[in-house]
Amino acid sequence: VTSGNINVNNQINGKDIDIQTANGKIESNAAGILTAAAEGGTITVGAIQGNIVLGSAATADQKVKIDATAGSVTLNGAVESVAGEVEVTAKDAVTASAAIQAGTDVTLLSKNAAILVNESVTSKTGNVSATAKTGIAVNGAVQGYRNVELNTDAGGITVNRQVTSSTGNISMTAVEGLVEIGDTVEATNGNVTVHVDKGTTSTDGGVDAIVVRGNVKAGQTVSLTSGEGSIGIGVGATATEGKVDAAGDITISSDKGEIDVYNSVTSTGGNISISNGEEAIYVQRAVTASGNVELNSEKGLIEIDSAVTSEAGSVSATAQENLTIGAAVKAKSDVTLLSKNAAVSVNDAVTSEAGSVSATA
Repeated sequence: VTSGNINVNNQINGKDIDIQTANGKIESNAAGILTAAAEGGTITVGAIQGNIVLGSAATADQKVKIDATAGSVTLNGAVESVAGEVEVTAKDAVTASAAIQAGTDVTLLSKNAAILVNESVTSKTGNVSATAKTGIAVNGAVQGYRNVELNTDAGGITVNRQVTSSTGNISMTAVEGLVEIGDTVEATNGNVTVHVDKGTTSTDGGVDAIVVRGNVKAGQTVSLTSGEGSIGIGVGATATEGKVDAAGDITISSDKGEIDVYNSVTSTGGNISISNGEEAIYVQRAVTASGNVELNSEKGLIEIDSAVTSEAGSVSATAQENLTIGAAVKAKSDVTLLSKNAAVSVNDAVTSEAGSVSATA
């Protein structure tokens, strides 16, 4: 291990490539291509105190490991492990402005800053994991064969390009911040889970936790939840975007925050639950489930201004304050409407095909 800077200005080829410095930085220019293509070949690039900037491609048959123990990592050249994993870790920011592809897993970690993904990140047979302290921005498509996990501590998650999983689950978790989904998030055969402990204060003084402007799709279940902060489905989206679709159950829930449904929420084979502890629930677009539909506001009001339908189950709407039915409500079995402390206003048709209808205030 050296104690100075390392500059790679021409290609390096070998079965295993190991570039390390204790007190300097590591940089490669466009000509500094790293290739360990032989079977079992690996690439390790490590700087204990300095930053790492790779301006050219790094390709290995097996593992590619890039670690800036006390600095940042910037990838301006493509990084690929043909049959193994890619691991990129840094104390400070991780910026990937070129494609990352792994035969198995891709792991990105920023211990004290943010992760910026500007190009595609792909796992051919494994998982994709990105964990950051202050936020994650997805500006390049992220594709995991199995699971995709995006986790951030003191910042939000912004999804501007597709995030997909072929066979596994997708999860996004923010301890404190806003999760903005601006493009498709799809787990073809799995679950999509988004959770925010505490959202971000908005310009109007409220707290926003989850905003869905791109479509969210799951072969199994979808769960969008927050501890504190509003959840907006289809906020600022076009008519064909900002939808939530699942083959299984859909849960949209906030302990403390308004829930706005501005585009459709559809479960083709399960139940839909939309609930909050405080604030209102506004349904502005169709909510349709094969199974039961449950709307519950423990301390707020509910306004239904677009169709709510259960094709084979029941519909229940329970509010502490006013419950207003401004669009058709239809169920195969029972329909239950309840306001615990105010009024129920039925301004459109309420239909039970094979059960009963009750309205209580």
